[in-house]
Order: sequence, then structure tokens, then C-alpha cells
Amino acid sequence: MRSTFKILFYLKRDKQKANGMIPLYCRITVDGKETRFGMKCDVNPKYWDVKTGKATGRTADAVKINALVNNTKASIYRVYRELQERDNYVTAEKVKNVRWKRNWLITTCGLALGRLRDCLTFSVRKLR
Repeated sequence: MRSTFKILFYLKRDKQKANGMIPLYCRITVDGKETRFGMKCDVNPKYWDVKTGKATGRTADAVKINALVNNTKASIYRVYRELQERDNYVTAEKVKNVRWKRNWLITTCGLALGRLRDCLTFSVRKLR
């Protein structure tokens, strides 16, 4: 089943912080139904290009923001294709939920493995 699919990154200007930075949001649209989520990243509005949905310039912050946008977009497209192949019916909410569950699992497992590594390193040092 064919559906329309769009990803948009934008600044939520009504949430401007005291330092002038504005939070970055992502909107996923599938067949006219939208879902939005915050990217947990603040952007200086003078370096944001609305047409491209990316930060302009070559500063470290711009590179970091653009990498986040590119990685998020690739991840969302991957999830969309997988859901389309598996379920043959995709909603924007499904895409968001699958993507964020994966990120949570990766982060949680990474933290657990890091703690385990630290414990094992400590135990090995103690045995020596």
C-alpha cells in the first residue's frame, strides 16, 4: 500500500530560552497524520536554515546539529521501510514509537555494558 511520508525538522520558536536558543523538533507525517517530538537539542536561530531544515555554517555546533538531523532522518526512513515491509500499514505514531524504543534500548544496553566493563576491570585489578 502506497502512502505519503515526510520528515521535517523545525525550531519551536514559542519555546525560546533565556539565552536565545530554541529547541529543535522533528515532525513525521504519514498520510496527512502527524506526530512530533523534541530532539533534546537547542539551536541558535540565526544559524538555522528553514528551507533545508539544517544548521548553516561550519562551527562545531552546526556540525553536531546537522549530524543529529542526518542520523535521525536515516533512522526514521529505515524504520518506515521496515514497518512498511512487515505490516504493510504505517502510521506516523508507529514510526516514532519504534524509533524511540530502539534508541532507549541502545542507550540502556550501552550503559549496562559500560557498568559491567567497569565492574570487571575493578575485579581484575583487585585480583592482581
